[in-house]
Amino acid sequence: MSFFSDEETDSLKITRMILHVVGTKHFEAMPERALEEEAFFIGKIVDMAAAPVFMFKAVSTTRKEIEAIAAGDTSFVDGAQSLAASFNRQHVVGSADGVLLMFELAVKDPDVKIYSLIKYDYKLALEQNDGAPGKKLRRIVNALVDEKRAIQKTALVRVVGGVADQNISATDRTKQGVDLTDYFADFLAVSRAVSDTELSEITRKVLKAALQSCIAHLPGQDVAKALKKAQANLGTRRRIDEEAIVEAVMLAAGHPED
Repeated sequence: MSFFSDEETDSLKITRMILHVVGTKHFEAMPERALEEEAFFIGKIVDMAAAPVFMFKAVSTTRKEIEAIAAGDTSFVDGAQSLAASFNRQHVVGSADGVLLMFELAVKDPDVKIYSLIKYDYKLALEQNDGAPGKKLRRIVNALVDEKRAIQKTALVRVVGGVADQNISATDRTKQGVDLTDYFADFLAVSRAVSDTELSEITRKVLKAALQSCIAHLPGQDVAKALKKAQANLGTRRRIDEEAIVEAVMLAAGHPED
């Protein structure tokens, strides 16, 4: 259910990155950043890489900008700055300020480039200030913390031979289910490609396959009963993601120790 294949996940590397503050009245274009904390960001990108259930509309400025960057018609910096400025213009009042990160990623296939956008909310954090007397804690307001809830919006676009795949991965933690806020969907110029009914059927198949693979650990080795219990658990949830599915499977299996 991930955007990446196993081979892509194993070979994923960040080649370029840039960061912009968004949600502010006066947008400031920032220069490209040197690669730093690659393992941290790759972990976040892979963790949020949902299956591509959205597709670009016939006209998408975001898709064209990304294709221009991938083809070299636009520099990474100019293209990323333009995308960030567009995102900032559409960022609605009431949405949390934060940073928009953009990454260019390489995989084993040299013809493939992947572009990641992450809207990361600022969080209050504390760190130990080793230079202060008694190593007192220091407040950091604009911190990118290692917390899944801090990541509010993501998008992943795969470009093959300079052409962006029409299907993209996108997540929005401010919306229920797999839907996106209007301004984010408009910025990407995407629409849903998979219905709720289709997603429910995909989820049912995933649950059934998972339970069948561990049938020896199920109460009474009854897959049908466990599947019903797992589906009932998911039916009470506001958001169904990988974590929720794992919890439902463990519940249906009676929380085996191993």
